[in-house]
Amino acid sequence: MNVKVMKHIDRGSIAALATLLVVSVDTVRAQKQATTLFALAARTPLVLRARVQERREDGDRLRLTLTLVEALRGQAKVPLEISEGRAHHCGATCHGLEVGSELLVFADEYDGRLLVRGASRGLVHENAERTKLVRALLAPLDNAERLRLAIAAVASSDARIAEDAALALPTLPSLEQLEASDKARLRAALNVQLDSSSPALFGLVQAALRAEPSAAAAAAWRIWLDEDRGSWHGFAAEVLTREVQPQLCIDSLELASTTDQQRRRVASLFRETSSEARGDALLRQLASDDDERVRAEAVASLLLRGADPGQVTDGTRVRARAIVDATLAQRAKKRTFGATKRR
Repeated sequence: MNVKVMKHIDRGSIAALATLLVVSVDTVRAQKQATTLFALAARTPLVLRARVQERREDGDRLRLTLTLVEALRGQAKVPLEISEGRAHHCGATCHGLEVGSELLVFADEYDGRLLVRGASRGLVHENAERTKLVRALLAPLDNAERLRLAIAAVASSDARIAEDAALALPTLPSLEQLEASDKARLRAALNVQLDSSSPALFGLVQAALRAEPSAAAAAAWRIWLDEDRGSWHGFAAEVLTREVQPQLCIDSLELASTTDQQRRRVASLFRETSSEARGDALLRQLASDDDERVRAEAVASLLLRGADPGQVTDGTRVRARAIVDATLAQRAKKRTFGATKRR
C-alpha cells in the first residue's frame, strides 16, 4: 500500500479492517468444519470413487466427465458429469482437475444432474489413506468408534485427514468421556498445531474445551500472548473470557514467566468484560507491577470495567486515562463503521 495512503488511515479504521479479516477467517473455518470428510460421509447420499475421463471447455463452461471406479455409497442414476463456469471463483469445483485425476466424490442428484456436495471440498483427490478412512466412516459406527477414528486421524501425515479430523472432533458426541490415552493424543496434536494458523488448531482447541479445558486454556493463553497471532486473538479471547471457568482461566496463566509486553496483553484481555469473578484480582495484581506500562494497562482495564483501581500514582493514572480514552474512541469508530456497513 502507498505510504501516503497509509498516513491517512487512522487506528480505528485499521481496527475495523482487522475485524473484517477475522470475520473472514472465521467464515473459512466454519465452511471447512461443515465439509470435513467426517461431515460429508455422514450426510452425503452418493459417495463414489471416480476418475476424470474427459475435460473440455464448452463456451463459457468447463465440463468434466467421470468414470465410475467404485460406488462406496448409493448408485448414481444420472450422468457422471460436472459443469461450472470457466472463470475461476471461490468454491470452484473443476479447476485443477485433469484427465486421469482419481477422486473421492461426495455428491447428490438434483434435477437430473450430479451435484457435488461442499463445492471443491466434495471432490477429494484419492489416496489409500483417504479411501480407507472414508470406507470406515461409511460403515455403521457408534459414537465411541467414530470418536476413536477422529482421535487417530488427527496425527495423520495427510494434511486433509489431520485437519478434517481436528475440525470434526468438537462436533462429535461423547467427547467429554474421552479416555486418558486419547486425551494425551489430543494434547499432543494440539501442541503440534499451536504455532500454526491451520484451521486444525481451531478444532483442537474447541475439542479440548470439552475434553480437557485446562489444555484449551493453556493453548489460548499462548496464542493471546503472541503479538503476531492477530487473526487468532479474537478466538483466544473468546476461550479465555467466555468458554473456560474463571478460575481455570487464571490458573492456566504462568504469569511469572511472562515478559513486560505479555503482561500488558494480559491486562488488556479483560477490558471487554465487567465480571468481577473473571480477572479482577489479576488486574489488581498487575496494577502494582514493576513495569509502569503494565500498571497503566491494568488500571485502564479496571476503569473500563467500572472497577475501582485503588491507590495508584499520578503518572500511572494519567497513562491509564489516555488508554481509556483511546479505547472508547476506537469502540465508537467500530460502531460507526458497523452502522455505515449495514447501510
